[in-house]
Amino acid sequence: MTAGHRCDIGNPPFGHLGESAVREWFRGAKLELPDLYSFDGNPQGFRLISFLSGNDNYGLNLTATLLLSSVKYPWKLENKPPDATKIGLFSSDWQSYCDACEKLDWTPGKPFPFMLLMDTADEIAYSMSDLEDGLEKGIITMRDLQDEFGKERLPTTNIKEMIPFKTRVINEAVEEAAHSFCHQLGQILEGDKFFLINKTSDIHHFLKKVKNFARKKIYADRSAEQIELAGRSVIRGLLNHFGSLICSKPDQPFPENDFLSLINNNSDTIKQRELDFELRLFRRLPISYREKYNDGARGTESLRRSHLILDFISGMTDDFALETYQILEGIRIK
Repeated sequence: MTAGHRCDIGNPPFGHLGESAVREWFRGAKLELPDLYSFDGNPQGFRLISFLSGNDNYGLNLTATLLLSSVKYPWKLENKPPDATKIGLFSSDWQSYCDACEKLDWTPGKPFPFMLLMDTADEIAYSMSDLEDGLEKGIITMRDLQDEFGKERLPTTNIKEMIPFKTRVINEAVEEAAHSFCHQLGQILEGDKFFLINKTSDIHHFLKKVKNFARKKIYADRSAEQIELAGRSVIRGLLNHFGSLICSKPDQPFPENDFLSLINNNSDTIKQRELDFELRLFRRLPISYREKYNDGARGTESLRRSHLILDFISGMTDDFALETYQILEGIRIK
């Protein structure tokens, strides 16, 4: 239930509870890093594909079209619309986004047409995947689905019926979305807010019913919530440990010169400053991410260092995050 969506490839472990834990930690650290007070999987996902991945500073080296198609919220914190609750880009990645816009003669801040297709595909696919997750984990049964959605949608309670059920729903939704995109392309190109699945359509009402069912029967299940609650503690614990490379305690930043000693493997300074524990934490960070930290064009040193820690933690799986946390807490020795 914590699987990431299209733009949530940047989600930390444990999904949205993990995101919330990151925001809480950075606010509590009282560092002047407002971008990270609004941390979210969407801007982290763009950072991953446009910068972090790969050997150069262009990430996966995607086309400008694909980069813009991945940005659900085309704004950073400084120009976020008053009614927006999330940001889609970190300030350090804004220039990469603008460069992609320039290549396509597209106005920054205007939703990109193909983003609507990707976002709608995301909604369709994951609404059904939530049901599959619930079945796989034993939280719900095929009988539950039949009782909720009727025998017309699910003629039998045989598990083999799930694939044709899923396929029929997806095909119906895709057909509705494709029709809307083709017939409303002019409005979409203007950047107007637009839903490809008409809110009055039967498939919209059905997908809404699926979401409500998942929220009530799957997300709220005790086992799912226990994982999320534990995950919040894991993320906070990881940040408490690795965050010592950012600040030892609120309002006491870890000195930049000391961090540079770790970067440059300056053994004399490390020994003199008694940075043995910090050195071992630092060695856990991926070498490729450490190299990205050196890109001075991407914000202040404090911001780049904080991103470095978050890049590492956000890239963890749930299991690896738990294992790392247990090691740091002395619960497990590997």
